[in-house]
Amino acid sequence: MQLKKCSSSLTTLLLIEIFVVDLLMQIVYVAPMKALAAEMTENFGRRLEPLGITVRELTGDMQMTKAEIASTQMIITTPEKWDVVTRKSTGDVSLATLVRLLIIDEVHLLHDERGPVLETLVARTLRQVWL
Repeated sequence: MQLKKCSSSLTTLLLIEIFVVDLLMQIVYVAPMKALAAEMTENFGRRLEPLGITVRELTGDMQMTKAEIASTQMIITTPEKWDVVTRKSTGDVSLATLVRLLIIDEVHLLHDERGPVLETLVARTLRQVWL
């Protein structure tokens, strides 16, 4: 548990440094499960709210309007939901173009059955950001 707390604290410090440089960027944090996405949304939201940084969850259970997306600096999602968002050719594709930092939690899952999905998410997000 101590390692997770340390990792979360370091990630929070990194995010604070990034937001100080550019407040207009979008960060997407890909959590392996919806339960972890909800936990990380609460954790980051509590830590970053005093700095004026909005954190919201975007999963199969939690949807966001375009206005909410525009006013959110950090989105916590799952691989499956980010796959859907980045596959769409209209609507949400604008969300992928705003991303300046993509964080994949539990990246060791690349060697798991979901590994190809994670690789595809990274490649597709990079392609859409650079278009």
